[in-house]
Amino acid sequence: MNSSNSTISLNEREFLAEPAMVRYRRSEPGGMQLPQQRPFFTASDRLTVIDEGEIGISVNAHPFLLTAGQLLYTAKGSIVLISRESEDLELRSCRIDVTPNGQVHPHHRVFETDEGLNERLEHYLELIGIYGNSRPATTKPLQQALLADIFGSGRVVETVSHPSHGQRLFNRFIELVGEQTAVRRDVEYYATRLHVSGSQLMKTVRRTSGRTVLEWIDLRTVMQAKALLSYSDRTVAEVGYEVGMEDANYFSRYFKRQTGLTPTEYRKGEN
Repeated sequence: MNSSNSTISLNEREFLAEPAMVRYRRSEPGGMQLPQQRPFFTASDRLTVIDEGEIGISVNAHPFLLTAGQLLYTAKGSIVLISRESEDLELRSCRIDVTPNGQVHPHHRVFETDEGLNERLEHYLELIGIYGNSRPATTKPLQQALLADIFGSGRVVETVSHPSHGQRLFNRFIELVGEQTAVRRDVEYYATRLHVSGSQLMKTVRRTSGRTVLEWIDLRTVMQAKALLSYSDRTVAEVGYEVGMEDANYFSRYFKRQTGLTPTEYRKGEN
């Protein structure tokens, strides 16, 4: 791929602005690093390709260790937290402006590719990199073909090799938590959506993950609040309302109980 005309160097501002295509090399001299331990929202659907190395990343509180040859699909509005990256990390990230045809629109998926899909992927990304910022009418059919190929030919990577029924239930629960704009805190809401009893959901989540349902909800809520405090100009009260807490004082106490800092202290520390 000719990086001079098909990709742009990644810096934090460009990364958060969601360009059509970015290439990131951790070893690049003078290059900006990815924001680690600072959750942020994705402003569009994106497909991220790990070319070299590995990266620890959490999408809506669901952790993954991504390695070379794997693809991460994230939907608009996902909350992403990067926990670590290897010294040799290289990745490309492509904005997606279409929905996969014939697919349930996932909030996030990890895929592995084979040699044939890898070759086609290179052609897709090269063309999207060249035309993505200037010819949306050209790139949308390319993106549609790219997604159809990945969702049709790629192998979905599970967080464990052979997920049990409990692991699959937990994974779906995490996806449901991630889909909420203001996170729902009632266990029965998730149990009903997952067609299980509240007690079964609580037992399964605790047994599978070592955390309770409410602990996962708190984790997602705090990630969302941190992202809003870091990357928006909303007031503390507005951030609290966004995460489902209409009382600003209650939100401030909740945030400090979870993080050890008030929302204002956290925001000042990010600047």
